[in-house]
Amino acid sequence: MYIIERLIHMQNTSDMDSSDYILSSYFLNRKNGFSSRTTLAEVEKSTFVSKSTINRFCKDCGSSNIKSFCTALTAEMEESRLALHRPMADYENAKDYIAYYKSKKVHRMINTLVKDMKDAERIFLYGNAEDIRYLISSMHACMMLGKQAISLGDWSLSQIRKKFQSATPSDLFLLIDTNYTFPMLKLKMELQEEVIQYAELSVLPCKKYFLGKRTLDNEEDITVFPLPPVKDNDYRVALTVLDELIRERVLV
Repeated sequence: MYIIERLIHMQNTSDMDSSDYILSSYFLNRKNGFSSRTTLAEVEKSTFVSKSTINRFCKDCGSSNIKSFCTALTAEMEESRLALHRPMADYENAKDYIAYYKSKKVHRMINTLVKDMKDAERIFLYGNAEDIRYLISSMHACMMLGKQAISLGDWSLSQIRKKFQSATPSDLFLLIDTNYTFPMLKLKMELQEEVIQYAELSVLPCKKYFLGKRTLDNEEDITVFPLPPVKDNDYRVALTVLDELIRERVLV
């Protein structure tokens, strides 16, 4: 879903008075109001953006003109049953935090995470199923680069064991759970005797990240990546911020 990813990225990273923001918002908000027959004049009339700028926008999204752009976008929306990766309201709630993190330019750790995502042969995802779903658009961005993203939470324990046994140093493991700090989650997994209990996690040969709540503990066997602190401890918003920061770098 390349075009939809681009449109969401543009809408959330562009100034509100820019042509990229106006046009991306126009196409995202009018997903039921245009078709492959939409003309350049119609878009110009609705957005007050010049035809030359609209053509440039279409080329930036990988299409040669407005007709091929609308045809491709219509096909993507039909394929996804007109559903975006997450509700647009989530992006609205996270927009101020995204702008804050962009203005601070303090992304050494996230740059390292994205580099490891790009370098990995496969990306294993394990943890809270809802949290994984909230990050799935980032995984789609990685798959655009030819990556295989594997959600372990959807399989049986025997299948997960086989996948763990096949892990190599060229893979990447992301453990995601916004309800716990890593020490708390580690204890929970040990008590439940899950297949990915601490003893097994520590011997995985690939790079490992925990994406979740901030912790002061020094964990030597896994890189703890604290999610952005947000108001009222709303880690769904924090995941949206992280998702956008990852996608911004993957799509560059």
